[in-house]
Amino acid sequence: MRWGAVSGATSYRCDIYTDSTLVKTGSVVTGTSTVWQGLAGNTTYTFRVVAINGAGESSYSTISATTFATNFNLGLSASIVVNNLINIQWNRVTNEPLDKFDAYYSIGSPDNFQLLKYNTLITSYSFNGSPNTTYYFYIKYRSWRDGYGNYEHEGHSEIVYITTGAAVFSTATGKCWAKAMPSLQRQRKMQPL
Repeated sequence: MRWGAVSGATSYRCDIYTDSTLVKTGSVVTGTSTVWQGLAGNTTYTFRVVAINGAGESSYSTISATTFATNFNLGLSASIVVNNLINIQWNRVTNEPLDKFDAYYSIGSPDNFQLLKYNTLITSYSFNGSPNTTYYFYIKYRSWRDGYGNYEHEGHSEIVYITTGAAVFSTATGKCWAKAMPSLQRQRKMQPL
């Protein structure tokens, strides 16, 4: 969830509601975004943000409502193949040969995701990462599109992350490479439609 900066604010808190019932009180953050985990798919949530400074809290922001897509277990995994070459793999949801996937990544935290691979039919992707860096990934999934631009299935995978190892210099070869020391973890990720 992202929002615009408020002049004079030193921090913010984003709370989640369904209808008028408070579901979760957000943590106080200094930036203008936060990541929510464990939200149900196909559920409409409203988000309200308060700005905070030494004088206290502002009134709630304008309500922002969104319905979250279904969260699919695509079996997403990340591994270090050799040195700093990272490979991500996932499974299909259906046996449809026209399933489409978008792969997203973020560096250092599960925020500010960027597109890594768009509209691919293939269920894996490899790229060279940097040493001593944590990469977060998730996959957006679409299956079968009718003539009106609607998909039969659409959703997102969970988030996984992996940390590359330290760079090692070889005096024998004079080359530097990243030592593979993978750390694979999983988180759940829900993205707005």
